Amino acid sequence: MKTKLWSNHSHELAHQVVAGTLDLAIVTGIPETPKLSHLKLADNPHYVVMLADDPLASKRDFSWVSG
Repeated sequence: MKTKLWSNHSHELAHQVVAGTLDLAIVTGIPETPKLSHLKLADNPHYVVMLADDPLASKRDFSWVSG
């Protein structure tokens, strides 16, 4: 088995699976389509980790900024 690791938006990865350019993808959400089957990997939350002395470490929440 060959594995390639890269990042993309969940809907793009799902589209690539439907199109046959990917065999599978790990995504955070999937669009409603009967062509896809899914299996939940975990119920655990995601965390942002950084060094304790990083200036952002004092923040308790954040907003995503699209660039």
